[in-house]
Amino acid sequence: MWTRRTEHEIEAAKLADEAKRKSLVRPLYWALPISIVVSILYSFGYRGGATRGVILYSDPIPFLSTKFYFGAIFSFSLLYVVVYLQQRRGSKFVGDDILLCGNCQEPAHANPQRICSCGGRLEPFEYYTWDED
Repeated sequence: MWTRRTEHEIEAAKLADEAKRKSLVRPLYWALPISIVVSILYSFGYRGGATRGVILYSDPIPFLSTKFYFGAIFSFSLLYVVVYLQQRRGSKFVGDDILLCGNCQEPAHANPQRICSCGGRLEPFEYYTWDED
């Protein structure tokens, strides 16, 4: 059975979500490992994806060279900005438009009015907890 959380719990969840979206550390968890992998692949000569069935390779560049550092810093900066902007915008995945009706307790897709077919108000699942009977 779905039970609505208290207003205090809902506000705490909203504040936690907002803090998560404004975090400067969370993009590091994605940007740093991906940029390291990209830099290593670039230094070994990998220069691009499969184009017409051919993988592009070039002469490898040595580690600890200026070109390697420039590529690593550039890829990290680009990935960090992209991941940070995506995080600030919020996740827009497939299930994000599914809400729960306050009256009939049935999930429904979001509509502009956020009104269920039964007449109840549609709210996010974060406003509710599932309690076993």
